[in-house]
Amino acid sequence: MLPRSFALRTVTHSLLLLFGALILSVKASADNSAVLTTVNLRIEAATSTIFEGPIFTHGHNVTTASGGTHPCDGTNNNANPTPGPTATSALDNASKLHHFSWDG
Repeated sequence: MLPRSFALRTVTHSLLLLFGALILSVKASADNSAVLTTVNLRIEAATSTIFEGPIFTHGHNVTTASGGTHPCDGTNNNANPTPGPTATSALDNASKLHHFSWDG
């Protein structure tokens, strides 16, 4: 049988390692705006549906004819601390994958 102090040290050490790994995992996922998120997207025109289906998206720079290039990652000039997918980034990804245009 192991001495009580050794067992307690081993359990404490294991819990600290587990807690440290959990913090690193959460921080890595929060810092990674390139993680893809699946969204269900439906785009309607005046008389028909242009697109409907799932899209993998993430916050990224978007370039349009009238708007130029700007970030569409939900941070809104640092108003939100964590980047992520937006409706505009989903629209942009869908337009590239399914060959339709948009501007705005």
